[in-house]
Amino acid sequence: IGLLIGPFVIPVAGIILGPFVGALAGEMIVHQKDLKTAARIGIGSLIGFISGVFAKSVIQLIMIGYFLYTVL
Repeated sequence: IGLLIGPFVIPVAGIILGPFVGALAGEMIVHQKDLKTAARIGIGSLIGFISGVFAKSVIQLIMIGYFLYTVL
């Protein structure tokens, strides 16, 4: 939810902060976690999001390189 709402609230930073804030709020509201535990979960969500973006970027670059290698 944070990734969907974040870009509308804070256009550029919302994409990065949205998953953290969404996970933090979700854990505190739904699962009644304390702030420290919810913050750890939010940071884990942020690390997972950034890792996923990095992995997808690497895979895209490999695919582009392979395409250019086979075409040229």
